[in-house]
Amino acid sequence: DGLIPEELKRVMLSDAAMTEDLIAYNIIPLDTTSITNRIVALPEVRAAVSALKDIRGLPKVPGDFVPPRRSPDILDFLQYVFGFQKDSVSNQREHIIHLLANEQSRLGIPDDTEPKLDEAAVQGVFLKSLDNYIKWCNYLVIQPVWSNLESVNREKKLLFVSLYFLIWGEAANIRFLPECLCYIFHHMAREMDEILREQVTKQAESCKTEDGVSFL
Repeated sequence: DGLIPEELKRVMLSDAAMTEDLIAYNIIPLDTTSITNRIVALPEVRAAVSALKDIRGLPKVPGDFVPPRRSPDILDFLQYVFGFQKDSVSNQREHIIHLLANEQSRLGIPDDTEPKLDEAAVQGVFLKSLDNYIKWCNYLVIQPVWSNLESVNREKKLLFVSLYFLIWGEAANIRFLPECLCYIFHHMAREMDEILREQVTKQAESCKTEDGVSFL
């Protein structure tokens, strides 16, 4: 208990009282109904959260898969498709929101009542996050999962970034072998592209096992 500052403990207990259970988070309480955490109210954070929730172009995820306290987002879609672990997804959701919010804040965009994530912020995070993958493709002289970078829309960039960090989050020692991460991402992203053509979300065949548990 002594490792948790009293103020942070008070905020977490306040959130727990509202949701009837203590939901762990690092800095941003995305799965709680919090009125005490000011970070959630920052325009760049709201813009990042809103961007990840813009899933109108994605196949539908089963309604009972997402917790009722929040609406589904891109990471819920990827979790359902590939079987990423719940806590790992929560950590990477917060991580990606931090990256997007920081990139947005650097742009110095004036506050708005309905903040929107700027395309430059999405592009910045996309290029920084997948820089090693792009270099890997160039080194091997292979085509990336996109045929033309300029034609990759905002939703697809966020999907690629989210998939990469979800893989990284569960990669254990493989994360120290960047070429292996690139290989795994390359093939999972190609499988994701096939699933995106469906009207209803289906689970990836590559991640299924006899006992129904994803290898991830």
